[in-house]
This record gives sequence, C-alpha cells and structure tokens, in this order.
Amino acid sequence: MTPAADQLYNLDLKQVERIRKLAHRLNKDLSIYDNYTQHIALQESAQDYEKVGLRRPPEQGPDGEDIPTTKERHELLIDERNKVILALKSSIWSASNALKGDHDNAKELIKVIDEEV
Repeated sequence: MTPAADQLYNLDLKQVERIRKLAHRLNKDLSIYDNYTQHIALQESAQDYEKVGLRRPPEQGPDGEDIPTTKERHELLIDERNKVILALKSSIWSASNALKGDHDNAKELIKVIDEEV
C-alpha cells in the first residue's frame, strides 16, 4: 500500500471509532434521559393522586429512593433532563463536525491515490 492508502485506511478506522463512541454515548445519555423522564412521570402521578384526595405509598425511583413531589424538585428534574438533551445534541454535533473533517481529508487522500495510479 502507498502512504496515502495507509493514511486513508487509518482515517477510516478513526471514523468508525468516532461513530462507535458516539453510539455508546447516545445509548448511555438516552438511558439517563429515560431515568429523568421516569422520575418526572412518577412525580406527576403522585401529584394527580394528591389532587383527587387519594393517599398511597410514596413512589420509588429507579434507584429505590422515594420520589419527592415538591414543585421545586419537579422543576429541577425537568431542568436536569433538558441538560441531558443539550449534552446529546452537543455530542452529535461534535461527532458530525469531526466526521465532516475526516470526510474532507479522505477526499483529498483519494485524489492523491488516484494520481499515484
């Protein structure tokens, strides 16, 4: 292989690694997002029960802790969940920009390889 072909191969491996890392991040961050959504849903359910005058045991969150139903806690969870969305978008944009740069570099390497042939 020529040096340009080696560089192109290494660039391809680098792109695959970027995509795999992004997939792992997205899976983890979506799991965190789902946990916040579950907490919020449990809080809203408890608030609905309180509105109609029913008493029931406190809800348990995914980690076994009681779910407080205060408005401040509810707003905090929504705010934290929104930050997870921002982190998701940031990781997507960062990966996209890096992959775009890699793609542009690959096009240049392909031109060099074509000239060598």
